[in-house]
Amino acid sequence: MLLNHNKKKGDTMNYSHYDRFADSVRGLPGLLMLIRLLNILFTSTGLIMYPALLVFIYYTDSFASLAIHILLPGLAFTFISVYRKCANRQRPYEIYPIHPLIGKEKKGESFPSRHVFSIFLISVLWLFCNPAVGVFMLICAIGLALIRVLGGIHFIRDVVWGAVAGIGAALFTHWILTFI
Repeated sequence: MLLNHNKKKGDTMNYSHYDRFADSVRGLPGLLMLIRLLNILFTSTGLIMYPALLVFIYYTDSFASLAIHILLPGLAFTFISVYRKCANRQRPYEIYPIHPLIGKEKKGESFPSRHVFSIFLISVLWLFCNPAVGVFMLICAIGLALIRVLGGIHFIRDVVWGAVAGIGAALFTHWILTFI
């Protein structure tokens, strides 16, 4: 295992293993297309299911609940975005001589993964409203976390802490809802 130039704990990656894996995937165009398609599919699922959650809450719960489901996740997303900008951790392809499977040119702002944060937040909120949809969303969330690492655009640490932050934000939102 190699440490990156930033020497941040959790930034280990054996890039020679990753390059061998990536080269194998590139040799199978169908698998490469599947990885890229799943990245888009899982991301799009989160984008669709959050407004769907808000519509569900609008018809099944109070206006206060709807407001909290908009306000608290919005604040959490803003906090994560500001933190990422301040921490400005590099992505694997910026540190190691790898070519990610998922096209990405963004520099820095890798920690934590905002995609993974968002989909885990949405998943857990759905778990409280409709467990069947929540389980489906959690499967998508785990899939997205795996794809973002296998795609070479995030470290494992980025997606784990994105998931933890998303789950924490959802649990906090649910806890606040117990007071209304």
